[in-house]
Amino acid sequence: MVEQAAAAYTNQTGDTNISVMKFDVQLWEDGFGADWHPSEATHTKAAAKLIANIKQVMNW
Repeated sequence: MVEQAAAAYTNQTGDTNISVMKFDVQLWEDGFGADWHPSEATHTKAAAKLIANIKQVMNW
């Protein structure tokens, strides 16, 4: 759904400076926070993935 929205935006505006990234599903063994929120371990993994993606997109 997000990929389709990004593609539609690009088609409508011509803006090609857009990208999408899917986060991994949190793992049971990483634990959960209150009310099934992500744990610190899940946040750490998500942050590392986001940083790597930003570096790739920005050619850093």
